Amino acid sequence: PESSAGGLIGKIRDGDVVTIDSSGGDLQVEAPEIDSRPGLEADVVNRQVGMGRELFAVFREHSQGAEQGAGIFTVADA
Repeated sequence: PESSAGGLIGKIRDGDVVTIDSSGGDLQVEAPEIDSRPGLEADVVNRQVGMGRELFAVFREHSQGAEQGAGIFTVADA
């Protein structure tokens, strides 16, 4: 979801050095021009059928970004 929203992960290219800090929740990419790169342009409209993609459409439609936990389920307030 963050890639299709123009996030950093959609700007990573082959050869980039990526550092992931899982405990700190940080992703760093060592590429000087990363901010000026265009984001990933996913053609999600024309890629909904084939190779089992239709089976997972519900997950793509309801998945949250990494900041929200990258899940598909929401927790109701108690």
